[in-house]
Order: sequence, then structure tokens, then C-alpha cells
Amino acid sequence: MRRRYLHLQNAHFLFGGFTTAGLQVLENGLAAWDADSGIPSRLIQHNQTSSNPPTFSSAVAGVVAEEGKGSRFVVEPNGGEGRAPELQVCPVKSQQGWQEVIGVPMRYVLKGSRNMTQGYTVYLHSIIRHDYTALTYYGITSRHWLKRLKEHVASATTGSPLLFHRALREDLRTAARFQHTIIGAGLTKDEAYDLEEYLIDKYSLAPNFENGLNMVPGGYEGLRRLHDIGLLAEGTGIEPEEQEGLLERYAREHPRLGVTNPLISERWKDDAYAEAVICGRDNRLTAQQVRRIRMLAALGHTADDITALSGASNESQVRRVVENRTYSRIR
Repeated sequence: MRRRYLHLQNAHFLFGGFTTAGLQVLENGLAAWDADSGIPSRLIQHNQTSSNPPTFSSAVAGVVAEEGKGSRFVVEPNGGEGRAPELQVCPVKSQQGWQEVIGVPMRYVLKGSRNMTQGYTVYLHSIIRHDYTALTYYGITSRHWLKRLKEHVASATTGSPLLFHRALREDLRTAARFQHTIIGAGLTKDEAYDLEEYLIDKYSLAPNFENGLNMVPGGYEGLRRLHDIGLLAEGTGIEPEEQEGLLERYAREHPRLGVTNPLISERWKDDAYAEAVICGRDNRLTAQQVRRIRMLAALGHTADDITALSGASNESQVRRVVENRTYSRIR
């Protein structure tokens, strides 16, 4: 059956597969919501002209499954100020009692979206307690994110001392919800690493954040930290999934990790050191370029003009700086 709203390839990939019945619930729900608000059609139109998040709605919609009651489509019109529309799937509660939730930017799974099945995915796993506090872990994978999650769970069951694995083993049992959020998909490696670096530094680097479960800075700085502690030879590149294995081995050899997290260098808290690291790699903007981009944006120049005037690689790089999604440590 031809789908009017869903980009089937992206939907199957990002949510880990749908039954025919599940797809029909989604399609019918989107159709009813479209008739009432017009938002799904507007999102599809937006996909055809822009790859940026839409700003005209912050709705959260999705499919909720209940034991013995089947599935239903639910819409929360206002998902939160500044938040792009999100599509969620809430399967039947686990045997342990927590509710699993999978959230994906709505534009990714509607028609008009580009193919999100190739490249890198940046994800967030949140273990949400009954008091609504959340333990958070950001990651990158070039594999399917569900396959990567299974690998994390396997490491947790074998006693890995990494903070995220300990939380899976100890905190998830009494949690209210286990939420998986796709932050970005179909990304290049540089795009994914820039995004992860920003998110971990801003939200979840332990011990800077009490409930953060990431034990090293994100992106390329994480690789730099592995070089610093001797786990990776200078100039050696590895995939994100391999990085986790090196960290786990190091953590097993240093059992005090997770108490003070010595993987985090005190130097990373120093802006001058962070600037040298962030801007010291090939194909990266210099600190001077970052400051020039911000100045030109404040003066009202277009992204196209700023790209030419600053020597940036492309307009996307400029937009990420202006939106404070990358180079946020550069003052």
C-alpha cells in the first residue's frame, strides 16, 4: 500500500522496523492530525526546500501501545519551546516496569526527507527516574543504533565499569522510562563528531554534570584524550564503536574510574586549552575564523557572504557556528 506521509525507508531504519499494522496506525494518525492542523503536510513541504529543523511547530506525536488494548496515535501539540516536531513510538512496557520510548525528528521520517540510512547517527539514551531526573548518555555509531545499544547492554551484563554500562545494570531496573532519541542521522563523520562534541560538553560530561554518563569529551577531542592516556597512537583513527572498547579496557584496569573519572583532563576545563585542541586539527576553523563568523552574523551578513568573507568550507559550517552547535568553547 502506498503511503501518503511516511518515508518508509527512513521510518523502518530509524525506528528499527514496523509491522504493517503499526504503519497503518501511524499513517491514519498522521492523516487525521493533518486534517486538523495541516502540520504533517507543512513538514513535508519544508523537507522539499530545507534540511534545517522547522520552527513553526514543537508538537510531539506518535504511537502508544498498551497491553491488551492495541496501539493508538497521540498528539501533544506543544512539545516544548524551541523544540522541532518529534515522532515517538512507545512499545508495551518492559517486564521490569519501565516504559521504552523511541523519538526521532519528525521531518526525518516524512516524505521529502533525504536518505537517513547511510552515514553516522548521533543518539541520546536517557534513563529517566520516577522523580523525572534523567541519566544521559550521547553516542555516535556508523551501525544501526539498536545494534549499538545491544552491544552496550552486552557490556553491561559482563560487568563493564563504564558509567553508562553501570547505569544500564543498576539504575534501569528501577527507572520509569528508557528513552532513545535520534539527534541526527545520515551525517558525515565530521558532522557527527562536531555534534557529539557540542552535546557532551554542554549536557553530559561526567563529573561536570551530576547525571552525565559520558566519561570522555565527544567527537575528535575524545580521540585526543585517548592519545593522552596512551590508548591510541598519535595519528591513528578508529571508529566510535572501537573507542568504547578501548575505554572499557582502560576502566577495568583503573577501577577508581566513575568515582572521580580521571579520563577527564583538568586542562579540558581551561578555555585556552580547549581552543587549541578544537581548532588545532586539519580542516577545522581557526579561533579567529570562528570569531569573525560570529561578528559578521551579528552585523547581518548572509551565510553565503560569511562563508566567502571568513574562508569557511561551506554554508553549513557557518550555520553550525552561528547557531552555537559547534565551537561553543571558543570565546
